[in-house]
Amino acid sequence: MAAAVPTEMANWWPKVERRFDGLAPEISVLVVPTQHGRVTALSFATDRSPYVVTTDGGSVTHETPWRVGNKTRTANRSQLLSLLVANTVVPDLELINPEISCIAATATVDNLKFEAGLFISAKERAMLPNHRWSVAISSEEWDAEGWGPLRPTLHVNRVGLDVEGPGVHVSDHSGLHVDGSGRVALRAELIAADNWSSEHRRTLSLQPSLRVVLEMPVDRQNRSARTTTTLRHRPSPTAAAFWREH
Repeated sequence: MAAAVPTEMANWWPKVERRFDGLAPEISVLVVPTQHGRVTALSFATDRSPYVVTTDGGSVTHETPWRVGNKTRTANRSQLLSLLVANTVVPDLELINPEISCIAATATVDNLKFEAGLFISAKERAMLPNHRWSVAISSEEWDAEGWGPLRPTLHVNRVGLDVEGPGVHVSDHSGLHVDGSGRVALRAELIAADNWSSEHRRTLSLQPSLRVVLEMPVDRQNRSARTTTTLRHRPSPTAAAFWREH
């Protein structure tokens, strides 16, 4: 069997991206080492649908693809309307000064913490239940190994974290109610997997960059508010390892 010829993503993706009109899905490339060789996986973020692509010619120059089962065809009116209705209730998320730190006194990933300001904006009312939130942290080296979940916690003013703006408020500690714009402070702690060795922990602390994905599903909708960012390793006198933006 002949070996597959690797494709240079920097050459291939721009050719595909040009077929989209205005906005293309975000792509992430993951290389996973296996006993049979390296496997390359492509992950597409499609949370900003609908996407419009150009056709190969004729009187119809643009269309919106729609996946049904294992087939792809042009979306009809009701399918496009269902996207528009869903999009109106998904808030926009923006991480402000996000950072990940590992406390110098212990210097293990068991004490890895994620902190950030979170600006939330919504055109319509939405409920974000906190038991469904997730924060995923990954790197190019560690994607294949798997990570323990991060458990974000949100606190109201009386325990010391900001909840600013009339559009965001907390009710009964069940989550966030959003009907405008506001800012909250977000914290999460990493729970290390049971099978992580000291080598796992040491290698993690040396990663030059970490990718953070925050996802907050919307109640009664099959959609989530989602934002991603990449944090770079920075020297710190108070932490064994420290990552932040820029």
